[in-house]
Amino acid sequence: MILQEKISSIDLPAILESDGIELIRSGNRFQFKCCFHDDQHPSGSLRNNGKWRFHCFGCGASGDAIDFVMKLHGLNFRDACRHLCIESGPLSRAQKVKIKKNKQRYKIIETFKRWELAAIDDLRDTISTAYKIAGRWKTIEDFERGAMWLDPVADLQGQLDTLMVGSEADRVGVYRRWLENGHKF
Repeated sequence: MILQEKISSIDLPAILESDGIELIRSGNRFQFKCCFHDDQHPSGSLRNNGKWRFHCFGCGASGDAIDFVMKLHGLNFRDACRHLCIESGPLSRAQKVKIKKNKQRYKIIETFKRWELAAIDDLRDTISTAYKIAGRWKTIEDFERGAMWLDPVADLQGQLDTLMVGSEADRVGVYRRWLENGHKF
């Protein structure tokens, strides 16, 4: 069997799932959150037209199973073939370490993404509740008693804004602040 036939027979959906990427069936295709950029919604697509191919409409990454493994694990063509057991010969220790680090990195990114979505929901709920309560205050005494309760709302709004439109570094900074303050997700 020539190399292209071997590559054509690779089950790319199984490879993505083994790397911890959740696939969503959409007709005869699959959608997934692209692991090559900060993907909030599934922008990656898998399709099979004789062989599996992937394409991300967010970052433009595309190719076959070899291209995916090369990009995900930082391997060259030969090592990606070995990783997929297309060519004989085991992966070197350094290659295995690199693959393990990339899998750990992907898990960290996925954990952060889940936290970020939950934090955005929590911040929106907290801010909304604060404004609803403040909207019920009728007297100056109500505002004086509640003013110190509303003080943190501006900070929460700033955190929400950062998570919604801030840079990756700023969003990670919010995450670290939450961890330092004992918030858990």
